[in-house]
Parts: sequence; C-alpha cells; structure tokens
Amino acid sequence: PAAASADPGLHSLSTYMVDAHTRVTDYNGRRLVSILGREKFNGSRIIRLPSSVVAFASRQPVTSSLLPCRIGFFPRAQGQRVSRPGGDWSYTLLLCHHGAGILDLADSRHRMTRGTFAVLRPFEFHAYEADPVDPWTLYWIHFTGRMAQEYYDTLTAGGSRTCTTVEPDLALVETFERIRHALANDCSYRSLLQGSALLHLLLCDLHALINRPVQAPHDVRTRILRI
Repeated sequence: PAAASADPGLHSLSTYMVDAHTRVTDYNGRRLVSILGREKFNGSRIIRLPSSVVAFASRQPVTSSLLPCRIGFFPRAQGQRVSRPGGDWSYTLLLCHHGAGILDLADSRHRMTRGTFAVLRPFEFHAYEADPVDPWTLYWIHFTGRMAQEYYDTLTAGGSRTCTTVEPDLALVETFERIRHALANDCSYRSLLQGSALLHLLLCDLHALINRPVQAPHDVRTRILRI
C-alpha cells in the first residue's frame, strides 16, 4: 500500500513475510530484509501501525514531527534475535529492562544489560539477540518524523555513542506502556497524537537520565522510604 512519512521523499511502504523468519519491507523500491528469531513469548506485546495510518499521521502537523510506528515488549526473550543487513527504514530504540543481550553494528559489538539503551539510524546494518544464559526483557520502538534525527544526535552525541547505560527508572517503562496502550486502542488521530507526545517525553527522559549526576547508593532504609 502507498504511504507517506515525515520524509518528503517517501513514496511507498509495504511489509510482508516471506516465511516464518523473514520479513521484507519495500521502502521507495528499496528492499530491506529482517531475519527474525522468536517473536512470541509469554506476555509479549507488539503493535504495528498499518502503512495507511503512517501515511495519514505524516501529513498532520504534530505527528509528522515524531511518530512511533512499531512498539514491542519481549519478557525473558530466550531465542529472540533480529538481523537486518540493510538496516530498517525507521529509527530504532532498544531498552534492556532486565537480563542481557548483544547488539552488533557494522564496526562494533555491544553488550546490553539492565538500563542500557541504544538508538539506531535507518539503513545501517544491525543485529541483536538475547543472551542465551540471561535473556533480556526488551522494550523497543521504531519511529520516524522530522525531529527523529535531532533526537538521535542528542541521545548518541552525534552518532559517537550508540549504547548508553543509565540508572534504571520505572518511569521509562511506564511511558513505554502508555505509548503501547495509546496505539493499541485504535488508529484515531487522538491516539496517534498521544503516542507522538509520549514518545517526545520518553526521549527527553532518556536525555535527562544521561545527564543525571551519579548518586551514591542509598541504604536499605532510604530505599524503602523512597518506595
């Protein structure tokens, strides 16, 4: 199906499964392949906006600035893996909530543990998978929009820092869930607007965590009182 996005050069976008483990995305005639491992786990949740909805949202003043296109949650994702030789057409945010996983880029490998997040640019090779011994609990979002590059530059120091580990913050998880809930309700403009606003909040919160001064560990009593 035809679709538009915040990228004025986008003319077409469609996605289909070749087999159980191979997803193909046609983007402006460019063929992007995703090789997948498991995607179904007890408690997993995935929301994907249809191409027609992405097209609609990209023409609206607010949602064209930033739009979550796909969002998912994989708990204790044993056997989960993704390989994209040509990258994805959108930006990708990964957040390791628990456990561990491995992220491979064209020139580097990164171990992601609790509190580590990564932001990936479109059309660049990447592959990631859950650790076989301590598989991660993973939140992820694919997003696009006029401001996506600016957020990428802000969170990665202009691309020099793909992965960053921050102090785990349940507010991030809450915002992920609020985005997923907004997009799961329906594809109305109200829901898209809420998802866009919450994604701005999530990315700003990550930036705040990057710049938060490191604090000394609290004793048990202090932690209980804070809870």
